[in-house]
Amino acid sequence: LDEDRTLTNSDKACWFYYNRGLANLMLKNFEEAKSNFIQAINCKNNDVAVFFYTLSLANLELGHSREAIDKINAAIEILESGRNQKENENQHPADYYHARGVIYKLKGDYDAALDDLLKAKRMRKQDEKAAPEKERVPSR
Repeated sequence: LDEDRTLTNSDKACWFYYNRGLANLMLKNFEEAKSNFIQAINCKNNDVAVFFYTLSLANLELGHSREAIDKINAAIEILESGRNQKENENQHPADYYHARGVIYKLKGDYDAALDDLLKAKRMRKQDEKAAPEKERVPSR
């Protein structure tokens, strides 16, 4: 790794908490997952969107839909502001809008759900149009 990409001990701790949170999420230990994601956020200056995204999932599983919306909103804001620390180049705002749309649907806020799901779809279509022809995967 070059000097700019070397993980510091602090970075490693953040990703440790994040990965432990993912494991707890999969094991349905939602309170522990939530705690792990909060620890990851706190040691990373709040600028890793995926930490907020996964925290929103833990909150949703705990039945805390308002908190889930707040955290997914924070993730979207980080991505759109350009502040996201590029730990994961595969992050796409469309995924986050889609997730928020699903949360809104589960809350019964169908208008907000439809708005976000349609926005996610438009973003994906724009990406497809912008992709070079050779990189496009034919749809079935």
